[in-house]
Amino acid sequence: MKKTMKIFVATPKNMSAYVAVEIVQELQNVFPMATVCTASHEFAEHYDPSNGFDGWTNYVVLGQDFMTRTYHYDVIILPVEEIGKGNASIVRLALQNKRQILVRIKEREYHLVTGLQTLDEDNWQSGWRVEYTGRSSKD
Repeated sequence: MKKTMKIFVATPKNMSAYVAVEIVQELQNVFPMATVCTASHEFAEHYDPSNGFDGWTNYVVLGQDFMTRTYHYDVIILPVEEIGKGNASIVRLALQNKRQILVRIKEREYHLVTGLQTLDEDNWQSGWRVEYTGRSSKD
């Protein structure tokens, strides 16, 4: 079976490997035609210190295949609502460029991300919360 969709899962650094594997397996069951890649795997494969974190963020959100001009990832999925600085950068860039980004609310429930709220910019691990369809920033 040829994989036709590419999903980037923006797993937080502090997420246990066990939970990350469970989420990847869930996504592979929900989207059997998809290739699923976690942030830690992508970072290990494509982070280039000479381009820094901004370069890697651009690669994830806007990077395209040289020959086909298709994006590296069709959709970005956040496994949690409260995110750290790195994933907030990914969300911000994705929203600015009208890329599809979803947040996992619970098992097999995903919502379209519509915004980003700063809770505490000094908290690099969970200082931002995503806004999504069906939830306002007042919730």
